Amino acid sequence: MVYIDKGTPRDCGMSRRGGNGPEAAVAVLREWLAQYRPEMVICQNPDAPGGKGRHAIDILLALTRALEDAEPQEIFVNRRQRHANIYQEAKALADHFPAFPKAPPEQPPIWRAEPRDMVYFEALALAHEVLR
Repeated sequence: MVYIDKGTPRDCGMSRRGGNGPEAAVAVLREWLAQYRPEMVICQNPDAPGGKGRHAIDILLALTRALEDAEPQEIFVNRRQRHANIYQEAKALADHFPAFPKAPPEQPPIWRAEPRDMVYFEALALAHEVLR
C-alpha cells in the first residue's frame, strides 16, 4: 500500500496478514480505508496478463469485489515496466518522488530472492501510471 496525498507519497505499508488469502486481504483493505479515507484506490488489474500467480490473482479479485461497495473510486491499472528492470524502475521512481519514505533496494545477486521492499515500488509504479 502506498498512500499519496496531493501527488506526494506520505506513507506506505505492507501486511503479512493480508497476504494470507482473499478474506484477510479484504479485512486489511477495510482497515486501511478507515484509517486513510482515500479518494481513490489504485490496484493492479487482476485480468491483465503477467507474472502474478493464482494466489495473488485471487487476492486481487477479492479486493476488486470489496471495492465495488466502497466509497473511494477504484482504478485498475495494467502493470507496465518502463525500465530495463525493476531496480532501475525503483530508482527512477525514488528520484521522481523524493518524499517517498522508502529507499529503492539494491539488486541482489541472482541466487537471492527479490527484496520485500520492492512491493512498495510496484505499488508506486501503479499510482504513477494514473498520476502521469
